[in-house]
Amino acid sequence: DGRVTLRAALAQAAPGQPITFAPALDGATISLTTVADEHTALKGEVMGMREEPSGLVSYLVGYFPRDYGRSALVARKAVVIDASALPSGITIAWAGGDSPGARVLAVEGDLTLVNVAIRGGRSVTSAITPSGEYPQPWTLARGGALAVWGVARLRDCLLHDNRVQGDFEPSRDRGAFGGAVYADAVEIERCTIAGNEVLGGGAAGGGVYVVGGVDSTLATSRITHSAISGNRIRGLFAYGGGAYTDGGGIGLSKTLRVTNTTIAGNRVAPPPGLPPTLLRAQGYWRGGGLYMSNGRLELLASTVVGNETQGYARTDSRGRRNLA
Repeated sequence: DGRVTLRAALAQAAPGQPITFAPALDGATISLTTVADEHTALKGEVMGMREEPSGLVSYLVGYFPRDYGRSALVARKAVVIDASALPSGITIAWAGGDSPGARVLAVEGDLTLVNVAIRGGRSVTSAITPSGEYPQPWTLARGGALAVWGVARLRDCLLHDNRVQGDFEPSRDRGAFGGAVYADAVEIERCTIAGNEVLGGGAAGGGVYVVGGVDSTLATSRITHSAISGNRIRGLFAYGGGAYTDGGGIGLSKTLRVTNTTIAGNRVAPPPGLPPTLLRAQGYWRGGGLYMSNGRLELLASTVVGNETQGYARTDSRGRRNLA
């Protein structure tokens, strides 16, 4: 009858061809209940451990295809979803339940979203049979709403009520990252990213996790005229309640520039259910609003207020305090 599902449009569109919407869909919600891919393959970091005179230290092996688990929509090309012609925009929501749920969209390539709201996405670690050169006994919990190995260009978008849930096994390459957005690089303009959550042993980027441009020529990721608020991380090792940047990863020095943006009311805290003795001995909690691991972070004409870091101070073997 002349109608096309979003799933079909995503499959049929040429790389970079805009997907637009009929006027009758103004303000409507597209509810997703079907999983396109149980084992979404996108690049991700692989960490190793080696013995040094000081003891065991972790190091970056590199970025290789990893199993990101369940995604409702998947594309391996440049994707443009443009609802700019709709005054009230369009909402894309995962509505297939929380156990284990699915992220809304995974893209291998650049993604452009205009005037789109995304809610209800869930990325949850699950056990799998290890295989391949870098075997995983678990899927990676990355990007509750969006996981993009490319540049995520978001304009006039709202991302809320998305969640990422990892586990608490001690491994450096299985962290839970990006409550709403996990991307190699970002250009975010006039967006609100609010009320998203990350839970896990290693957890980062309650709202946004920016790898920083490992495979992108984009030297500077940007967040402009936006609000990142009310996002939360609960983890044993936790960083960046609002946003996290990895600066392109170890050895690179790329930039995240935050301009005319409010980072407010985000929180980093210990997870529920773990004994205080374990938390005091092992955990640390850093960057209630923003956390920079590598590269550069630039703040221009922005407000960072009302963010909070909870937890326990630790003292290392040299007697130095490791504070939140």
